[in-house]
Amino acid sequence: MSAKATDPKIVGTINELIGVVQWGVKDRNKTFIPLNVSKLEGDSLYYFDEATNSDKLVSHFHKALCGGSGERWLRIVWFKDGFGNEIRLKTHLEKKHGLHIK
Repeated sequence: MSAKATDPKIVGTINELIGVVQWGVKDRNKTFIPLNVSKLEGDSLYYFDEATNSDKLVSHFHKALCGGSGERWLRIVWFKDGFGNEIRLKTHLEKKHGLHIK
């Protein structure tokens, strides 16, 4: 069974990392695009858009950036650790908690 964004292990990990790591997504060229992730609400992850002074969905940003039908944010979000390594959130959650994320 695939883990949902509302799984307590996922929620806990996200809340631990907000404000600590540099969040982002990758574009079609696999370039890390930084995002100011602001909150996890229900099953949606938001970033703060300074241009509009409002919170917006990470999945909508990625869809506008890369086109297509969109992806679950659990599959597209990356972060940089304290050493600058780019880590896919999905991989981190699967390794840390033994979760299966589709």
